[in-house]
Amino acid sequence: MNHFVIPLDFSVASQNALQYAWQMALQMHVRHISLFHAFHMPVGDWITSYEQLDQTASALKEAKIKRMKEFVHDTLGHLSQSKLIHIEYVANEGEVSEQLAQITNTNQLIVMGTQGQPHANTSTGGSHTSEVMLKLSAPVLAIPAGVNYIPPRKIVYAIDYEKYDHQVLLSLKAFADTFEANITLLHINPTHGYFDDHQMANYRKTIHEIIQYENMTLDFINGEDVEETMHRYLNEKMPDLLVMLSRKGSIRYNKYANSFSRQMIMHTHIPLLIFHQQAG
Repeated sequence: MNHFVIPLDFSVASQNALQYAWQMALQMHVRHISLFHAFHMPVGDWITSYEQLDQTASALKEAKIKRMKEFVHDTLGHLSQSKLIHIEYVANEGEVSEQLAQITNTNQLIVMGTQGQPHANTSTGGSHTSEVMLKLSAPVLAIPAGVNYIPPRKIVYAIDYEKYDHQVLLSLKAFADTFEANITLLHINPTHGYFDDHQMANYRKTIHEIIQYENMTLDFINGEDVEETMHRYLNEKMPDLLVMLSRKGSIRYNKYANSFSRQMIMHTHIPLLIFHQQAG
C-alpha cells in the first residue's frame, strides 16, 4: 500500500476522505497519491462531429482537473504543497468503478468517503461506495462521514476461521505493523456451540503459525443474526478500524456471507477496510 488512490466528487464526504487519507499517508510514509474524478460527457445536438466531441472532452477534462486542484487547496491548505507526497490528478470520462478498475492494482489503497445513503451525482453515496468496493481488486478503505483520522491501533478483522485467506492475513499484519496496532480476529458463530474448545485451540494454533504477531487475539462469539451481533460487538469494543474480505461482489463472512450486504458498508460508523480475495 505505497500508493493511495482517492476518488473525488467534490462532496463533503470526499473532502473528509481526502483529509483522512492525507494524514494516514504521512504516517505510513506513502509518497504518491492519485486523485481521481469520473465525469460524463454532456449530450446534445450541438455536437456535430467527432472532432468537436474530442475538443469538448478535452476542455471538460481540463476544467475538472482545475476544479480538483482548487478542491485540494481548499481541503488541505498549505499541506497540499508538501514535498513529502506527490499528487497526481486524473480525470476520466466514464463510470467510477469501471475507470478505477483500469487505473488501480492490488498494491494500491483506494480511500473513499461515504455518506451512508445514496446522493445523486456523487460517488460517495453508500450504495455507490459499496458498488466500487465490491468490484475492484485493490483494497478499499471507506471513511464514514464525520470521522476524523486517528491512527488505527485497535483493528477488528471479521474472519471466517474455516475459510480464511492466507495472503490477507499477511497483508493485514504488514498494515498493522505500521501503527503498532492490536488485531482482534473475530469469528461469529450463528449456531451456539458450533466450535468446541478443541477446535478453537486448533484454529488459534493455525493462525499463529501463519502470522507471528504479538498484539493479536482471537475472539469467538455467538449470534444468530450475524450483522446485528457484529454491530453490537463494534459498539462495545469501539475499534478504530473494521476489516472484512470480499469476493465476486459480496462481503464474505463464513457461510452466512449474505448477512453482510451493502447495508454494512452504508451504516457502519467505523472506517472499513475491504481486502479482496483473488479467484483461484
